[in-house]
Amino acid sequence: MTSVDIGEVLKILGAFGRYQRFVFFLICFVMIPCAFVNQATIFLGVSTDHYCRIFDNQTYEKDSALKECFIPYSYDNVSASVTWEKCTMYEVNKSHSSSLSVECNYTEPITECLNGWVYDRSTYENTIVHEFDLVCGRAWLHELALMMVPLGKCVGSVILGQLSDILGRKHVFFTSLLCTFVIGFITTFSTGPIFYMIGQFALGFTHSGIYLIAMVIGIELVTSQHRAMAITFFSCFHAVGYITLSVLALLFRSNWQHLLFTTSLAWLTYFPYYWLLPESLRWLINKNRFIKAHRLVDKTARYNNIELPDNFYTKLFPEYADMKEEHTQLLSMCLHPRLVLRLCILSLICTYYAIFIKAALLPVSTFVRPIISGIIKISACILAWWLVSVFGRRKIIAAALMFAGIAVLTAAFSVHPMVSATFAVISKFFLSMSYVIVILITLEMLPTDIRNVGVGVTYAFSSIGTILAPFILKLDELWKPLPFIVFSFLLVVMGLLSLVLPETKNQNLPQNLDEFEAIIGFSKAINKKPKQNDSTIGLMLKAETPSV
Repeated sequence: MTSVDIGEVLKILGAFGRYQRFVFFLICFVMIPCAFVNQATIFLGVSTDHYCRIFDNQTYEKDSALKECFIPYSYDNVSASVTWEKCTMYEVNKSHSSSLSVECNYTEPITECLNGWVYDRSTYENTIVHEFDLVCGRAWLHELALMMVPLGKCVGSVILGQLSDILGRKHVFFTSLLCTFVIGFITTFSTGPIFYMIGQFALGFTHSGIYLIAMVIGIELVTSQHRAMAITFFSCFHAVGYITLSVLALLFRSNWQHLLFTTSLAWLTYFPYYWLLPESLRWLINKNRFIKAHRLVDKTARYNNIELPDNFYTKLFPEYADMKEEHTQLLSMCLHPRLVLRLCILSLICTYYAIFIKAALLPVSTFVRPIISGIIKISACILAWWLVSVFGRRKIIAAALMFAGIAVLTAAFSVHPMVSATFAVISKFFLSMSYVIVILITLEMLPTDIRNVGVGVTYAFSSIGTILAPFILKLDELWKPLPFIVFSFLLVVMGLLSLVLPETKNQNLPQNLDEFEAIIGFSKAINKKPKQNDSTIGLMLKAETPSV
């Protein structure tokens, strides 16, 4: 069944006219607070040096007579360094410390911390580790807390993606935005780690409904010539969010409540989007919502100062007069082997990207690292935009993955720290390139009726990669370079697998699975033009009323 050539509709409406640019930049700006949710845990959950508390009013000191009296330590003769125990203390009478010049009895039995811990707050004022004492026997709660946002994203990206394909992009987007604000605000007042973790899971869940749906709306808004540019700008604004978050964390010295409250409050400025952001024209036509589609086309033409041709609707929507609304669910997508194969390859690349980006941390301050990552991502996205516009998607993603693999292997065996760090940056650069192209191909390949849930699946796999990263790094206990040798090998393999992906440059966005088959070369449906001899749809659009 042939569908409307919406690419032709967008060209007639001005391609990237004034109204499209307005909506496009609305979406760009929403990417900034999306980065807050995605990256905030690196500041909210920072763990700092600590040791057992002796007195209630005690503060952290790097070296003190009191510390030497009560805290066990070991001395390394080779490095001439002292290592203090973080989870144990001498079980001695506190009255011994009334005079710090007293000789301490080091033969007393060692016990676990009896009165909590004191933390180094010189750089990070108050993180959730400090607030809830997530150290020593409770350290597993800290590790679990760091996984909550990725777990929420993993679940939310699939569920909200499916809902947005069924109920509409705009409604699910704004509901997610509202919930993100409310949940973030409530989580600020967490009284314990469980409360906090539930809030973080919910934030990851609802964040997916903003980030993914915004990108889908943006891609469905523009013509094929502007899609690479759209993804580049979305990714660059997301990187700006990294940098902004780092500045905010530095201002608040990672006080978790102040930072979470501020980033949650930022969502208030996006409430007018309910009135400003339109529904996707592609989704409206796909679901036969002709009245709203008619209004949106008229509104776009009016803002762009475009005079529509005579019989515009009759010529462009003739075959939709008698069509029934189609619902392609996640299950039907899973039963389509060609689609599943390509989606699996894209998902694996996303998983690996998240694993390596999480694992290959640069040896710099926590505040500086997101800024460097943001700059790398912006540079990589801009280069990717130019390359895919000239050479296509498939060749560039394969080359980027292979170059990343070579850089990873070089970094693993580099003796000099600066050389190793340089190649780590290079690998991050090429991986960032590959990731933005993966998102672009996924959006361009998937049909409108499953576009959001399909992108949600790939995004879910990237969240799984974030969770798996610490476990992959455990391989260094067998041999230090082993994790990165595995990374390098898999990168090259995935670079080869990416050659199976369809080339989506200058292709119309498919409306259904038949048109997806055309993109991968199994059908010519996407090249068929709608018949021009049926005028019923034009008459129907004019005759319908909102009450119908």
